[in-house]
Amino acid sequence: MDDNKSFWSRTARIYGWFTWGGKAAKGAYSETESKIAEHLSKEMNVLELAAGPGIFSGRIAENCNALEVTDFSPEMIAQARKKALPPNVTFAVADATNLRYGDDTFDAVVIANALHIMPDPARAIEEIKRVLKDGGIMIAPTFTRENIRYYLVEWLMEAFGFKTFSRWTHQTYRDFLQRQGMTVSYEAVITGHNFSISFVVCRRHQEA
Repeated sequence: MDDNKSFWSRTARIYGWFTWGGKAAKGAYSETESKIAEHLSKEMNVLELAAGPGIFSGRIAENCNALEVTDFSPEMIAQARKKALPPNVTFAVADATNLRYGDDTFDAVVIANALHIMPDPARAIEEIKRVLKDGGIMIAPTFTRENIRYYLVEWLMEAFGFKTFSRWTHQTYRDFLQRQGMTVSYEAVITGHNFSISFVVCRRHQEA
């Protein structure tokens, strides 16, 4: 499967700078970070998937009991380890579509700005559902496309080596999550970045 791992490994050192570039982008990321924190609590054990160099990890760690920071790229985890993160943080190299954690392990899973760049996001959702405890939440903001101007930006990014596998709008992203057995309990669209960020919090569908 073409998961574009070589691109993420090559860009691990500059990824944080790339994503935070520009005042508007910083504002969008700060809002995303704040919304993630709002949905966590100090009692939660949290799994962060596709964490990259730990852009959101510090804020997550401040608002939970324990945080496992993971990414499928060892180079990204190496960059995350360099951050001055709290002592409740542990690190692991992990593929979001094939997790080693047991069933019903975490109170929350955070996967930020990543599902759209995964070849098989449905498989990642299945794994997230499996490792979440009953009543646990998935916090899954991701970039979406609300009008045609985003496609020019995307074309330029793909020329650089960045690959997008799912080109959702906010509504089609929401529809995708519901088809995977998730119920959206909170949603918002954050603007200011090159792409809109569809911020969603989900729970597993309850059995009838």
